[in-house]
Amino acid sequence: MKVAGVSYEINWRTFTKGKSLFFPCLDPAAAQKELRPVFRRHKLSVVYKAVVDPKSGIRGLRVWRV
Repeated sequence: MKVAGVSYEINWRTFTKGKSLFFPCLDPAAAQKELRPVFRRHKLSVVYKAVVDPKSGIRGLRVWRV
C-alpha cells in the first residue's frame, strides 16, 4: 500500500479496534483519499484526523479503528 509516495506493509489482522496508525504526510486530505479504498476493501470502520505528532512534531494523518 502506498500513501503519499511511501510504501507501507500492514498486518491487517493486528489492526484491531482501538488501535491507531500514523501516516506522515503534508496533505492529510489526499492521504485519506488514498487510504479510503483500502479500508473499504478490508471492511474496516475507521476515523481519520489530521494531526501533528506530539513526540516528533511531524504532520500527518492518524487513523483509528472503531
